[in-house]
Amino acid sequence: LQSGNSLHGSEAVFRVGIQGQVSDLGGARNAPIQRGRTVTTGPKDAPTLSPGEATRKAQKGMLALGFRHPHFLLPHARVRDLYREDESAGTMGIDARGQITLAPSCVASISNDQLGGCIAHELCHLMLGHHERGKGKDQKVYNVAGDWCINHALRADGIALPAWVVYPSAEFLAAGLPLDADTVYEWLKRHPEDM
Repeated sequence: LQSGNSLHGSEAVFRVGIQGQVSDLGGARNAPIQRGRTVTTGPKDAPTLSPGEATRKAQKGMLALGFRHPHFLLPHARVRDLYREDESAGTMGIDARGQITLAPSCVASISNDQLGGCIAHELCHLMLGHHERGKGKDQKVYNVAGDWCINHALRADGIALPAWVVYPSAEFLAAGLPLDADTVYEWLKRHPEDM
């Protein structure tokens, strides 16, 4: 969104809603851009959590985030009873019904602030309709496209995320294309090296 500072697509509606104003997403307050990468599993040396502890920690992390970013509390209230713990998830995810799946080793390995950011990230997939919009497309690529958009917006709002999350590549941002999942998806299909 470097050129013209205009926002396009449903990510733009979300962006204005969480930011409260239209701003340059590539501005100086953002951290340096990383090339996209995919993480498939949580850290192997993370502390072990007892059953239910990952869910409790995630809910506390989201509540803490809600004090600074209250606009996430209402969507979270709709799904707060839909957590599921499953180590095979690798990190975490959300399905189209709003069930958030947590890998306990991932939850144990990140701070409460980062965990709140991760839950906000998963809620954004749901709020932006990525499950529906991604139908008929390569799901792995579309998920990364959604991740780029969401993580970029969360970082711009000062929301903590783990170091391993993906952001738009510098090449994508330099192209001045709209930062929405569908545009990013097409970019990633043409530039698989950015995955």
